[in-house]
Amino acid sequence: MKIYSDYDQEPEDHFEPLSPGFYTEMYELEMGSFDADLCYYKEFLAARSSILEIGCGTGRLSRLLAEEGHQVTGIDLSEAMLACAGKKGGTNIRYINMDMRDLQLSEKFDAVIIPYHTLNLLTDEQDILRTLTGCHSHLRTDGQLLLQLYIPNAVTADDGNASFQFQMFDRPAGGKIVKEIIKKINPETGVLEMTERYKIRPMQAGQPNTNFSHTMQLHSASQEQWMRYVEAAGFDILSSTNRYYPSATPSPNMLLLHCRKTE
Repeated sequence: MKIYSDYDQEPEDHFEPLSPGFYTEMYELEMGSFDADLCYYKEFLAARSSILEIGCGTGRLSRLLAEEGHQVTGIDLSEAMLACAGKKGGTNIRYINMDMRDLQLSEKFDAVIIPYHTLNLLTDEQDILRTLTGCHSHLRTDGQLLLQLYIPNAVTADDGNASFQFQMFDRPAGGKIVKEIIKKINPETGVLEMTERYKIRPMQAGQPNTNFSHTMQLHSASQEQWMRYVEAAGFDILSSTNRYYPSATPSPNMLLLHCRKTE
């Protein structure tokens, strides 16, 4: 092992591209047991509702909703995510590979849920409006739209600044996984660029350390702009909040919207 006399002399980390399969594995490891948002959606859903979940990922929320007695259709663009969801099983759920900008389902639903910042993945305003309009057309009369959106904070919104987050969790095969998240607004496009970096540390003899990363772009609209999008697509906004339940700590980066379809 080479010992460096100064921290600045250490070589920079090299990051390999993150494959869809490995990203799915990391996503499920980090988010598979997350259920804090379920109580928010339960508040508005009638018993045995038919639900369309957009951006269902590995089926985390779909399974929770189905366990509550709802009939759930989950769509996602990632085949790797859907394959993982299918392996998890569950009753009253079906998964479909579909682009949220081009919804083409034969039935209408009591509710559409777009959870956990999924809509932020669309950086073009016309794509956002197209998706929301598609949700409107797939809802029954007086159907509900429930959204969770990401609102950038002051650090990421200022030109030239970036925010950095760090967390560590156990690796199932042994060792640790260090996750770093770097967020920065592109001053030319106004788009939030978020880089997720995974440092795999097996901590076992003969197993090398590896690093992976990928960068995604997120729409960085304000709360007021998101509300205008929703209303332009034909919805009334019934309530908004930045916490999943009344006693939870408010999150300045989170916007939850409860909306109803208008004709």
